[in-house]
Amino acid sequence: MKLTVVGGGNTAFGMAAALKLRRFEVTLFEAPEFASSIEPVLAQGGIKIRGVAGEGLAQIDRVTTDASTAIAGASIVFIAVPAYGHARMSDLIMPYLSDKQIVLLMPGNAGGALEFAKWIKEKKSGGRPLVAEASSRHRRVFLPARRTDRRALGCGG
Repeated sequence: MKLTVVGGGNTAFGMAAALKLRRFEVTLFEAPEFASSIEPVLAQGGIKIRGVAGEGLAQIDRVTTDASTAIAGASIVFIAVPAYGHARMSDLIMPYLSDKQIVLLMPGNAGGALEFAKWIKEKKSGGRPLVAEASSRHRRVFLPARRTDRRALGCGG
């Protein structure tokens, strides 16, 4: 099964790595203006994780800023960006979504799926996916800092 994770932060990286270690085909997509956030994944050849989600270097199948490449053929598209980024991601991926896909907002924002579905209905003539949302991130994720002291950057969970 092909899955796409949209975002370039802790939640997106953790989700992409956990899914890849479970042997799914995974694409990681980030908006072109934030391409620098996915450069470390490209540089190290994947995402290193350790914890309840698994351990090892998850070699992501595709890491891209090209929405058409990212969305094509994905069964599920996970939107792993803060709620204020949903509109931007909607604009980027909407032309490539089909009615055979599921879009899951993680985290949602108390009606975010309704808002996302409304944007699709207003802006897309056909190929409307099923849209759902989760109330929070799937895991608490820490990424190594890009400093020599190796302190961790954290995100709440």
